[in-house]
Amino acid sequence: MRTDKQLFHIIITMLLCIASFDCTYAQKFKSTMDIEGLREKFDSSNNKEETKASIEKLAAKLDKAIANAPIYQEQKEQKIHSLKATINKTDNADAKFSAMMELFNEYRNLNYDSMYVVSLQMQEFARKINDHDKLTQAMTAQAKTLILGGFFRQTEHVINLIDTTGCSKQTRIDFLVTQFNMNFENGFYYRKVLREDTFYNEMTRIERELKQLLPNNSILLKSLEVKKSFHLFEYEKAVNISLAYLNSIPKNTCEYSEWIGNLGYNLMGAGNLAESMKYMTESAIYDIQQGSRSYPAIRKITELFYVIGDLDRAYKYGLIAMDNYKQFGSKYRIAEISSYYPVISKWMYDTIEKKQKMMIAMTIVLSLIVVLLIATIIIIIKQQRAERRQKDIIAKQNKELSNKRDEIESSNKHLQESNKITNLILGRMLTANASTIVNIEKYNKDIARKLKVRDYDGIRTMLDE
Repeated sequence: MRTDKQLFHIIITMLLCIASFDCTYAQKFKSTMDIEGLREKFDSSNNKEETKASIEKLAAKLDKAIANAPIYQEQKEQKIHSLKATINKTDNADAKFSAMMELFNEYRNLNYDSMYVVSLQMQEFARKINDHDKLTQAMTAQAKTLILGGFFRQTEHVINLIDTTGCSKQTRIDFLVTQFNMNFENGFYYRKVLREDTFYNEMTRIERELKQLLPNNSILLKSLEVKKSFHLFEYEKAVNISLAYLNSIPKNTCEYSEWIGNLGYNLMGAGNLAESMKYMTESAIYDIQQGSRSYPAIRKITELFYVIGDLDRAYKYGLIAMDNYKQFGSKYRIAEISSYYPVISKWMYDTIEKKQKMMIAMTIVLSLIVVLLIATIIIIIKQQRAERRQKDIIAKQNKELSNKRDEIESSNKHLQESNKITNLILGRMLTANASTIVNIEKYNKDIARKLKVRDYDGIRTMLDE
């Protein structure tokens, strides 16, 4: 019965939190960074191809890590299962609360609802053992969860209920940092709504309190300074601080992942896109390898690919970020990434429309080419048919000419033979005529001579002959 009552209390609290999420501010959910200005600067740069190649190379590395995400998530689930078993078996209050806090941290960037439930369970346990310091830690954990969910009003309400009097130094520090982060996240989106920079003033006030609890060279104080610089768009200052203290942060920790993620985003604001991608990719890969379902760097990488004009990857990483935030269950993060969806969608729509117009133009050109090709083929076929007909006619004529030639040759052969005979006959006739002429002349001479001598008998004899 008590468990049902607790569950009912949790559900009611969550519903109130969701209901209090002011959707009117969703239109103001846009990056404080001048993304369009960065795009124009990148387009006019001389080394944009080199920068783009470097970024795409890092994207391939990120894609490989994303592909292996289910493996890491399974490992994280096993670790969570082990922690739950430890919590159930442990009787020592400190060990039990420590395991619950570790479980809370494991749910960070994994599941919002589970984080919230664990924070309430820690509060219940702290009240049960009557430990004010642990209760403060549990309520601070609840405030952290509400910040991740974007429920800033509820965060402020919980923070106002927290009393750090008599708490340990570390508990007070953790509470103040949580309060600082609430104002930073509020200021990240909503500061333009207010006439004065209330959030920055609050961050400065909290920073002064923390300086009394921490040494001057504290990495924690430097991280707050970085966030304040980012709030004021002083990206280069934030980058210089981050790089100066980068080696002081242990690698393979959540703090390091957050540090280099913020460093990458500040580098992006400063215009150093290749280096920005380097650190944001490293941050995202670390979160993936920790089994997280929500890695903030992926949303920033989406913006980066929008800046360099890579529509496909911007859309791809935008979908991954949206899916992660849905799995995590943060309305705040969903609204955050949704602010870029219309821009990317419009960009994609315009690009697709241009491609469609190009495709239509190419289709028309190709259709004309096909029509011309068909017409050319028809003309060629007609010419080939005409050539075949001409060849047939020429072949027929050649055959007829060949036959005529044979006939002529045959006629010539007959004529040649006839000419031979004719020439022979003509030769004989001429010879006979010549002989006849000679004989006639001789005959005439003989008659003439006989007439002179009056040999009439000889003339009679010649005539008889």
